Amino acid sequence: MIWLYTIAAVALTAGASRTPPTTIPDDVCHLDLDQVATFWNQLLSVAGCAQDTSILDVADSEELEPMVHELERGLAPSLRLDLMIIASGPDDVAIRAASQIGMSELALVTRARASIAMTPQAGRLHRELEPLLHHALVTARLAFRGIDRAAAEQPQAIHDPVTAHVVRNARSMLRLLGPSSEEDRYPGMRSAVTSLHVDH
Repeated sequence: MIWLYTIAAVALTAGASRTPPTTIPDDVCHLDLDQVATFWNQLLSVAGCAQDTSILDVADSEELEPMVHELERGLAPSLRLDLMIIASGPDDVAIRAASQIGMSELALVTRARASIAMTPQAGRLHRELEPLLHHALVTARLAFRGIDRAAAEQPQAIHDPVTAHVVRNARSMLRLLGPSSEEDRYPGMRSAVTSLHVDH
């Protein structure tokens, strides 16, 4: 399975690029099938628990960009774990990891908007904030598109109710976010795909 869009999206996420690479313990290769499934599901849970949920307090235009960067840095540890799962984990767990990426990026957008203080300048600050959230929205769309493609290309990976629900949710999110070709504007995306894609 080629995780074309999702891996490119995570590779290009500013916050994730600031953290050291995550590696898989060597002894995972020696586990039996049940133990392997448990390992990957536990790692997925760790990634979910590592997601930042903070809301900051912004009242001035100069604080907007640093605030978005801070929220991106807070997501970096969980994004690194999710990327590792996508690159090396079983297909069904990788689909759920991609979903965590998409939903965490949407949550970042929500938290950034909620960080603007209720002041007379709030309307102006919200308008100035929206362009800074562009990358998070594109990343979310890429993650959901990756899930949609994976489900279409390898339907056998959707073999349990949880993964099936994740796919349905990803497709719903794509409809809500609307069509876009914005991801094609990111320079280097195709080279990132070439260097990071994984066949499961």
